[in-house]
Amino acid sequence: MLHLKSNYYLKLLLCSFVFLTGFKSLHAQVFSEGFDQATKATATGNELRGLENLFGMEVQFKPMRMIAVSTTNPKTGKKERKLVWYLLYRCVNRPLNREKLSSSDSPVNQRDKNPESIFSPSFVLITTDGNAPLKYPDEVLPEAVEQINKREGRKYLNTVDVIQTVPKPTTVKDIRNDAIYGVVTWTDIDPETDNFTVLMSGFTNAYQIMKTPDGKKESVEKLLKQDFWRPGDEFEEEETEIRRKGSPEWLYPGDLIGLKSK
Repeated sequence: MLHLKSNYYLKLLLCSFVFLTGFKSLHAQVFSEGFDQATKATATGNELRGLENLFGMEVQFKPMRMIAVSTTNPKTGKKERKLVWYLLYRCVNRPLNREKLSSSDSPVNQRDKNPESIFSPSFVLITTDGNAPLKYPDEVLPEAVEQINKREGRKYLNTVDVIQTVPKPTTVKDIRNDAIYGVVTWTDIDPETDNFTVLMSGFTNAYQIMKTPDGKKESVEKLLKQDFWRPGDEFEEEETEIRRKGSPEWLYPGDLIGLKSK
């Protein structure tokens, strides 16, 4: 009888293991959804000490893509066929490691009650070919986003509609991840572009006090940077030609434009 019970519990344990393993695998597949690159949420000790309500996002990306759509020209009101470059992202607010702080450390900027942080991202695409880089701020293109969502099979929000209160932090083990799905769009990118960078802000509220070349102090926000290259030509623009150079990188504007840290 004991032997039968042992076999029963052994089978039950085995079935439970198979079920849980399959569930985890399914959850991983659903969560990936084609997002093939990610950067973790990180914070330095100085950033943790500097802001009590500091938040940091884990940001995941799909490859840069293109879609041809008819959009309305806001000046003429007429429809125009445009090639839209777009970048899909998913971000999740992750708990930051405050173990870096000693028991005597406390954030410099404390309030009786911290206001809710707002997620309001912005993006700029910068071509890096030659000596005259071109800057393309993200564009809000509802007609293009509608077609992108049909193509991608999910609702992605543009950089205006995505603005919201930062969700509560969730760990990677949580089934509830409160992920935010967004899309960034650009048009009229120089077709001869071979190398470009996308700078992203709003995925953390970390900041740093920098000194400008003229000695003034300036508060600057932490950015996320991703480099790309496109080994094609200007005659046949294809999304498959766009490739990433390296991984996303957290940095401050001073790392780009020569400002010196305080």
